[in-house]
Amino acid sequence: MWAGDPYGLRQHGFPEMRVGDLLDDPLRERARAAAEAVLKADPELTDPILRRGIRDYRVVFEFD
Repeated sequence: MWAGDPYGLRQHGFPEMRVGDLLDDPLRERARAAAEAVLKADPELTDPILRRGIRDYRVVFEFD
């Protein structure tokens, strides 16, 4: 059992992320640059591999 997990039901399927990760400016800047590069190369996000990743992300987070 982990702190903040009184029932022992941790989320599975994604790498563990800590709050400190959100405060990591160089990491955020690299992520932004990577996202901008993807959008520049494929502004309509039509790449089949990218589309599959977006679909899987939406399934996990139940976006409409």
